[in-house]
Amino acid sequence: MHFKFLTEVGAHYADESATHLMEDEPAAGAAGPGQPLRRVVLVSLAAAVLRAKTQYEQLDAQHRAQHGGGVHATKVSVGIQAKAAALLQAGGGAPRYTAGMSPAAAVSAEAVARARGVYDAALRHFQNQGGAVNDDGTLNWAGSDQLVVYDRTAAAQNLTRLRIKNGLLYTDDAAQNPFDTTNMSTVFSKLGYAIYVMSEEGNLHADTHAIGYRHHSSLLAAANASGAGEMKVEKGVLKWISNKSGHYTPAVQHFVQVLHLLQKKGIDLGGVAVQFHTRAAKTPYATVGDFLAALNPEQEYHHAKMIGYVNSRPYPEIDAMIRRKNWRFPTSDEYNRFNLKGVIDAGTGQVIPHKQVCHYFKEEGVAFNPTVQLDRLGDPINPARLQAGAGR
Repeated sequence: MHFKFLTEVGAHYADESATHLMEDEPAAGAAGPGQPLRRVVLVSLAAAVLRAKTQYEQLDAQHRAQHGGGVHATKVSVGIQAKAAALLQAGGGAPRYTAGMSPAAAVSAEAVARARGVYDAALRHFQNQGGAVNDDGTLNWAGSDQLVVYDRTAAAQNLTRLRIKNGLLYTDDAAQNPFDTTNMSTVFSKLGYAIYVMSEEGNLHADTHAIGYRHHSSLLAAANASGAGEMKVEKGVLKWISNKSGHYTPAVQHFVQVLHLLQKKGIDLGGVAVQFHTRAAKTPYATVGDFLAALNPEQEYHHAKMIGYVNSRPYPEIDAMIRRKNWRFPTSDEYNRFNLKGVIDAGTGQVIPHKQVCHYFKEEGVAFNPTVQLDRLGDPINPARLQAGAGR
């Protein structure tokens, strides 16, 4: 299986495996370059871990004191508030939790459990990013410093490849180990999510996202992709999926290709939530069905696919072919004023479904040209299937 529409990694990521990914803006009044984005993010995440730990230990100590455990039954870590403050100040934030909670405040066991959950999640997310802290609470950059790693060998790529069987996602050929993102993370969606990339052949790869270390570009060694985004999977069951990828910026056609593959392989998309990203916004949908109904991406996908067929031969040949079906192309007025795109029934004036036109071209032996578009005079123009990546 080979998908028609591919997207490439943006040009400004070309050196990410050899130099730090993107330098952050320098602080106000500071000279020289800013810090690597990875360092900026890890400082913020380390501070979040210490804030969560502080709150959890304060609540736990107060709860134990209120229920006969003694005020010192669980002691707040020595210097923990100072550590959190140091990290926050390093990240440009303001110190928090600099004073203990009021002894009069009642603390339930449920509140302690929630605080522990927040702390555990923050710690797991920080660890997924490969971060380390010093004893004084500051970021251990020597232990955290990384460059983006590419999976350049077939063996490395096989470690992230997903298999689909009986409607579930697995990590092995024998379908014994269901894929699960519960303990994985992405920088943007945090704990419980993973990034994914789909190859031209339709192979899905997924992994934890660690900024400045593991990106969408890592999974296929920056090769062109037919889809990319983030997903949430529980015990092999797909729960949520998006097309969020700053490296590939996949369009609606690429996202539809991913959904087509999942459906064709037996994944039940009925209860799968969607978040669709454009350069301008992100929009959530309760189900894939809602997404398809709202944006009509099937039409956009098949329209783009039809253009790939149309532009693979000189215009006079394609024009003669559709006229044999009593079809025609729209006039400029019909296209611009009435948004009639594609191929029109010469008798009724209605647009022929793009998918139907694609089938006709395929039956007539017209092959979708993967690399060259031709204008109406038969001259080559831009590639048909390859979308330029971010920043291109």
